Amino acid sequence: MSTTDVRNPVHVYHEGFPISPLNVGSQWIVVILESARGRAALFRSLSPRTLLLLARTCHKARDAVREYMAQAFDINATLSRFFDDPIGFRCIQARTGTLIAGSVALQFFDRTFYPSSDLDLYVYPQHRREVGLWLIQMGYHFSPSRGQDRNFGVSVVKSIPNSGLPYCMPGVSAIYTFHHNSLLECLKVQIIVAQYTPMEVILGFHSSESRFSPCNIALHVCL
Repeated sequence: MSTTDVRNPVHVYHEGFPISPLNVGSQWIVVILESARGRAALFRSLSPRTLLLLARTCHKARDAVREYMAQAFDINATLSRFFDDPIGFRCIQARTGTLIAGSVALQFFDRTFYPSSDLDLYVYPQHRREVGLWLIQMGYHFSPSRGQDRNFGVSVVKSIPNSGLPYCMPGVSAIYTFHHNSLLECLKVQIIVAQYTPMEVILGFHSSESRFSPCNIALHVCL
């Protein structure tokens, strides 16, 4: 280790235990970093910020953290629960400016899994038909709410303001619900149509003074 590293150590504390350049090279931490099972057990309990700080301590830690984060924050794995073609969804997401928010976004950033959670897609009004038809092509069927036509295309053309909304949602003009029966579970995807922009709806719903739920948003990266 260089003299500069010793003078300016980067200290990471987890549950009161210091991880620093002075002790990260000790025998036990080396064993953990070289063990896939040990890394997974340790890194699952660390926040993203702590992981990034740990990656700054040495080359071995940096490589281990990079490998873990590439697996833990794999959006394709998250989307594969809902779509056989996650890349295809990300491409239409990029093309239409669709945003993912709600429990699925929270699970992705929090590295957790909630059984029976549904996927919320916040969509621009001019793209609701395109996104809905893509879902139907992927095997989903439209489940109309009160006031909506049984045919999705007709329901979009004859759209009634606030149709499909279980309660008043500021900035939302309509909600379209889709279901897909897989071998393991019944999947649910909702298209939440913004009056103006999806981000406005998400910020208004998750960041109001009367709600304390975190605002987690998954943006598109089409590879």
